[in-house]
Amino acid sequence: MEKVCNVNHYLVVAARNMAKQYHAGQKYADGDYFELHLSKVAEMGKTIEEISLGYIHDVVEDCNVALEDVQASLEASCGKYVSHHMASIENILAGLESITKREGEVYEEYIKRVKTNSLARRVKQHDAECNMKRCI
Repeated sequence: MEKVCNVNHYLVVAARNMAKQYHAGQKYADGDYFELHLSKVAEMGKTIEEISLGYIHDVVEDCNVALEDVQASLEASCGKYVSHHMASIENILAGLESITKREGEVYEEYIKRVKTNSLARRVKQHDAECNMKRCI
């Protein structure tokens, strides 16, 4: 599958900005979490939704950000074109909800939930690959 999206799309830019803001100062191995992990997971994506979710896949779990705040940010980024992008926003939010591990959740149950959402499943695969390679 070839890349079919513009990395300067409203949703990608909003997700990138959220990731930079919320993960600022977090470390990954010996470097910056955004640069060494989130951006690498996003770069593995092939669609606007995959790239966007790649950037924000850890924001709810690691940064104590509510899904509603993510939704508001994504919607605001689209401005007057928000109605044209609602399906993508809803897909990204459903993927984010699926990929976010809940406190006390058994890992096997978490993976079962991730597998029920195709977008979350693809991004989780990118996340796992990145973690295995340490993205460097």
